[in-house]
Amino acid sequence: MKIKWAATGVHENVIKLLEEGKRGKLLDIGCGRGELSVALKNSGFDVSSCDILPDVFEPADIPFKVVDLKDGIGYPDGCFDFAIAVEVIEHLENIFFFIQELSRILKRGGKAIISTPNNEHIQAKLFYLFSGRFPGFRRVNFEFTHINPIYFHYLPLIIGKNNLQLEQIIYNRGFIYLFPQKLDKSAESIPENGITIPFRNKSWGQVAIIKMVKLGE
Repeated sequence: MKIKWAATGVHENVIKLLEEGKRGKLLDIGCGRGELSVALKNSGFDVSSCDILPDVFEPADIPFKVVDLKDGIGYPDGCFDFAIAVEVIEHLENIFFFIQELSRILKRGGKAIISTPNNEHIQAKLFYLFSGRFPGFRRVNFEFTHINPIYFHYLPLIIGKNNLQLEQIIYNRGFIYLFPQKLDKSAESIPENGITIPFRNKSWGQVAIIKMVKLGE
């Protein structure tokens, strides 16, 4: 199964962060077709998956549940060692509630990883300066339900309010945008709209990958 509909390097870096530690029960939130769920199961995690779309998930050997995140994550308190949400949070109406729910389903000491477009990117800031919006949140992106840009000076405050602690932020790759992205729901993958560069940091990273840990009660 090929990795689709995630920017280059996102899944690989999520896996790398998770493989640094122990294995355990893991929930893949907004799992889509299940590419990352399969990779993590093959890496030794006890994976469950959930998404709002019941007919998209492909793996037959991974437990799957239909979940509408507007109503919560839909699993009992403290039942997972890990939770991941790749390219999910920018699609949600209430990011505060989502972070609260992430904390709720994690065990004490459990780890969560989320990813989202990096609005600290130099070009993103310049685009906002001249247009009043971020490049990943134009009208065409809204039609793909990119509705909530994440502000990285604010996210640690939301995390801290929900008994979580920010551990690490990494980036999928350094990237320079060359032209606006043309999105097509029938496409097999996200089309490239720029070039990779060696500077994988806050100023040039394409997608931010954020790791947090649940603190003791």
